[in-house]
Amino acid sequence: MIISDLMKLIPEMAEMYLTRIDILKVISGNQPIGRRAISRILNINERQVRNQSEILQKFKYIKTSEMGMYITEEGLEVLRMSEMYAHEFKNLSSIRNALIKSLGITDVHIIDASVAGVLNEVQFASRAQIYIHDFLENKQVIGITGGSTMKSLVDGMNVDRSYPDSIVVPARGSLGRKYKYQANSIVEILADKLGADYFIINFPDYIDSDLMQGIEQDEEIQRYNSLVNEIDLLIFGVGRADIMSQRRGLSSNNVELLERERAVSEAFGNYFDLDGNIIYETGSIGLSLDGYKKVKTAIAVASRKRKS
Repeated sequence: MIISDLMKLIPEMAEMYLTRIDILKVISGNQPIGRRAISRILNINERQVRNQSEILQKFKYIKTSEMGMYITEEGLEVLRMSEMYAHEFKNLSSIRNALIKSLGITDVHIIDASVAGVLNEVQFASRAQIYIHDFLENKQVIGITGGSTMKSLVDGMNVDRSYPDSIVVPARGSLGRKYKYQANSIVEILADKLGADYFIINFPDYIDSDLMQGIEQDEEIQRYNSLVNEIDLLIFGVGRADIMSQRRGLSSNNVELLERERAVSEAFGNYFDLDGNIIYETGSIGLSLDGYKKVKTAIAVASRKRKS
């Protein structure tokens, strides 16, 4: 009997299952934590938290102390195993399949972040990097973009082997004032963890056409362009159109254009509407949209409701 059949036969089972899983998630992400705090985070009454936590303690999934509740190794294992069932209970598998069909891409992984305060950026990125590991090979050109999500991803990476014949490059130029979120900084961290070589380029992400023509003959730029055009594995973030237009300092006319045409997202200097049409393209250094289409393996990572 599959999960959907069980839910029809015992509809209350789904609510109880998800409540216990959510309690385990909250404890895992905030331990030590008390019942009142769990009640506030999950927006359920404290008596319900007490009843369910007593059951979880009986199963040895959690333990309590004067400081609050902690999750045990058994609890962590149950939490890991529960994700595929939670996907069924919350219909995430159907959403995943619909996204794959709608977007025409190979695969989609959805991380359940419905519990406030539980899944932070680091936890999210650490799960993404587990998937990325399957595509790492030696003798690759690995491209990665900048941003807080990419920073969290490389910070959370645990690599058990080295890739000395691979090279990591920034897929785009620098953007933003904080160096730690810039592609160059992230490239260095990732290369160090992979035991790989790296190549960085000290130019901003946004470059006007006149300047582009003036630097195209530079040897460093030519070497960089050659590497970018050979990217085997690309890991990139997706930006909101309104936020990225501010960071790039677009003119008021261009910002009005994006708003008027309802641009929603940005990637590789291109601003897209909800149907994937290009609304506006900025002159920039690094991987272009045409170059992206030639990459063998491209993995997009985006987190939180503001990007969903």
